[in-house]
Amino acid sequence: MTQQQFEDNLDEIMNWFEFRKVEKAMKVLKWKWAGTDFKTPSEPEIRQAVMKQFRQMYQDKRKFGAIGGFSYTIDYDNNFINLEFILTYWTTIG
Repeated sequence: MTQQQFEDNLDEIMNWFEFRKVEKAMKVLKWKWAGTDFKTPSEPEIRQAVMKQFRQMYQDKRKFGAIGGFSYTIDYDNNFINLEFILTYWTTIG
């Protein structure tokens, strides 16, 4: 994935992901982030954190990351990125 392809993909996520719904869910759940002085992050703070995380992952050539309720994926071979906000999940091993 070229830098331009990455930036185009990131622009699409920033334009279409429903950050306002995430902010609303976080407020209802009283979800707090350490990077926001342990308060519920605002939509602009959430957007900024997502962009920072994706850019750092791209720079480090990492494929997966998770922080603050978000799961991040960069598929370098198939030219796409994925963002999910996860409230709960369970994985079994074995």
